[in-house]
Amino acid sequence: MGKYSVQRYSKSVVVADGATVGTADTVSLNGILIGVFVNVPQLSGTTTITLAITDADAYTLFSRATIAENAKTVFFIDANNHPIRVPLSGVLTLTVTQTNAQSGALSTIPVVLLIER
Repeated sequence: MGKYSVQRYSKSVVVADGATVGTADTVSLNGILIGVFVNVPQLSGTTTITLAITDADAYTLFSRATIAENAKTVFFIDANNHPIRVPLSGVLTLTVTQTNAQSGALSTIPVVLLIER
């Protein structure tokens, strides 16, 4: 049986009151991205989010649109129904884009990355 190790990295992305986009940088992460968890809280209006993960050179490594509010969503497969296997090296930027700005409150979107090392 093979030996493997999975690292779980958590980071929250904050979208400011009245804004639609928020970003957060990670620590330096090295390995293979194998899963993404997103916990979108109840938001005002019918709001969905787009999550994008980019590297230090601004290449998009992972992106998902129309992620539902008030739900926990898990991604283990890519757009072609293959397991996610994205090489990671260095600091990443997590970007959340909401379809509607929230009035009177900021949005905090927890994101968890599973990284095979």
